[in-house]
Amino acid sequence: MWSDNETDIDFLNYSETAELVSATLKDSSIRPVSLGLFGGWGVGKSSLMRMVIDDISQDEKNLVLQFDAWLFQDYDDARAALLQKIGDTLYAKAKDDEALLKKVNRLFKRIDKLRVLGLLAEGAALAAGVPTFGAIARGIEGARDIAKGTGDTDDFDAVKAMATDVKSKTTGLMHSEAEESPPRQIEAFRQELKQILDDLGGTLFVFIDNLDRCLPDKAIHTLEAVRLFLFMERTAFVIAADEDMIRLAVAQHYKADLDRLVTDYLDKLVQIPVRVPPTGVSELRAFLILLLTAEPANSHQKMRPEITLELQKFLLMRLQSIWKTPFPETPEILEGLTCKSLTDPEKALISQVAQLAKFISPILVNSPRVNGNPRIVKRMLNTLRMRQMIATRRGINLSEEAMLKLVLFERCAGGKATGDLMNLIGSSGDGRVALLRQLEGGEEILDPTEFPESWKAQEGFISEWSKLAPTLGDKDLRPAAYLSRETQPVFTPSAGLSVEAERAVAVLIKATRESAGSTGKAVQALTADEVPMAMEELLRKLSDTATWTNRPEGWAGALAVAAANKDAAKALATFIRSRELTPMPAWMKASLSGKTWWGK
Repeated sequence: MWSDNETDIDFLNYSETAELVSATLKDSSIRPVSLGLFGGWGVGKSSLMRMVIDDISQDEKNLVLQFDAWLFQDYDDARAALLQKIGDTLYAKAKDDEALLKKVNRLFKRIDKLRVLGLLAEGAALAAGVPTFGAIARGIEGARDIAKGTGDTDDFDAVKAMATDVKSKTTGLMHSEAEESPPRQIEAFRQELKQILDDLGGTLFVFIDNLDRCLPDKAIHTLEAVRLFLFMERTAFVIAADEDMIRLAVAQHYKADLDRLVTDYLDKLVQIPVRVPPTGVSELRAFLILLLTAEPANSHQKMRPEITLELQKFLLMRLQSIWKTPFPETPEILEGLTCKSLTDPEKALISQVAQLAKFISPILVNSPRVNGNPRIVKRMLNTLRMRQMIATRRGINLSEEAMLKLVLFERCAGGKATGDLMNLIGSSGDGRVALLRQLEGGEEILDPTEFPESWKAQEGFISEWSKLAPTLGDKDLRPAAYLSRETQPVFTPSAGLSVEAERAVAVLIKATRESAGSTGKAVQALTADEVPMAMEELLRKLSDTATWTNRPEGWAGALAVAAANKDAAKALATFIRSRELTPMPAWMKASLSGKTWWGK
């Protein structure tokens, strides 16, 4: 299985772009500098950023800070959280220097003063001149629920936390010095930070990720914190985001309708835009080869680490000259691996994977539902792996190649076309689809009325797809239909959830109680189309569970989603049965007790 998380292993020839970004950041003559690393969902921004971080961190004088804006947005104001993280980074660097440590402690106090003055506060409270902390928003929301009679324990706890947090953090801070003007306080913070950086003799590099997942106000607050508090000598910033999402955030926050105004504002915040290179056919072909050889379906095929490393180096080297030499075919790839003699299983694996990648990479790049997106490709392969596991447990004899071909169809043709394929399988009597046999053989369709309407709109894709090996028209596809129908809500690859839905899924993963108010609100935040995808993410999290002795993260959230949607409930039931937990843990029995969708 392949994780959606960022990686420091380059499978997509991002090293050149990473080197360019690193070289720009290291150029002291252009500091302070803010660099935008722009690209859509799943294209590899975080992975590219990780490569840059690894390079910058080689110099021990550099202070490297990674800030996940999305992670903090519900727990603290974005500006306050960012400054706090910077303080923590400086503290770790200065902990062995008593004089410098005193300066860092003064900086921490300065941050608290900025909080009290409302300069790091949330929007409404700032306008009212009321100091706020991360707990206030949750406390107010909890108070509303209690007043409506819908509050729970979480809501009462939030109200109590609001009161104690404000009391503790304002004690001893609201004195005459706090009455200084905001500009003076901001300038004092900048001067204290500059002095610390001068004493350390290094540069502060701040890498901000997932900004495009944040609500518009939170995203803007983070960007403005960079400009207002931090943009000074010895600082450099990298902001990874979807540029269109940031533009939308600027437009919504400032109620700006003119594209020029949005562009001008963004240009002031981000000086150097760098766009993640799009994934072409050659890049995706290399990506597939490296993924599938690193994690082969059969353990006996696994290659030695040194072979995997050399294969990566060879393919990336060829990608860098793809403008003048074509992508290497299988014999050339095998000849290029010279570090040690390849074993027969290693040769077979590379040959098999290289041939597969050659055929499917153009389809995945040209499909509007995939566009060569690396994350979507990973999810497709994970779908394949999960279906292989279920097929093995159910005694289903269906080749990996056949399953992959069907997964490709589901992803690229869409739900309606896939549903029509399943109907053809079901109505055939023996699971063999004559229409597929005609397409794969290049025959003329004998009965045009049998050609589903949903397929007519996908004629180009279906024509290319039908040419892929193996042929399916002569096979009983009822096992494939079973796998698809039983796992569809779980494994349907998606182009990505909305920002709001992703935030809801994050809450559901961390939920400890199915009935908690926050859990219910997260479920309500999902649209009908997003519920299956949300369950997919939750089950993906649950599938990482090594032992079921205790209730894992994501369980309570999955139960809450199942309670709200029968298809999601079916997906969860299928997943639980696929674990084959015998005996079932007591905590799980108790959780499933009374669930009508479980039934046993």
